[in-house]
Amino acid sequence: MGKQSAMNGVSHQSGFTLLEVLVAFVLMAMAVVVIAQSFAGGLRNLARTDSYTTAALVADSQMVQVGVLYPVASGEFNQSDFESESDSRLDKQYRWSISMTPYELEAFDDQLERPGELQLFLVRVIVNWIESGEEKSLQIASLKAGPKEGGF
Repeated sequence: MGKQSAMNGVSHQSGFTLLEVLVAFVLMAMAVVVIAQSFAGGLRNLARTDSYTTAALVADSQMVQVGVLYPVASGEFNQSDFESESDSRLDKQYRWSISMTPYELEAFDDQLERPGELQLFLVRVIVNWIESGEEKSLQIASLKAGPKEGGF
């Protein structure tokens, strides 16, 4: 019976037409392109986040050194003041500077008790680096106590 229907020219094959297969490939190719673009964007964002995190660590590290390695007093310190031939790759990629200026709390001046001759200084640490040909910058600031200007 199977031979007779094949001989009569009637075929009952099941499957996909060429058009259905082509449409499926086009849809699948479009999905792969969207996924690949999302993945590439995620990698770019990951690299950018890594750069900012490293810059924040460099800035925090320098802020901690204020009062230890760098005296708390008006002035500026730059990375170039401390460069040596043994600087790491990190030191060459991320450049930092520290500025300190006296800070007055005039609104609360009469309410504050200052031990000895201490004064507040506004300490700013700025870290610069180049990412994708564009200069990036991160700044952190804090108040630190130091000797009064003009006397110890």
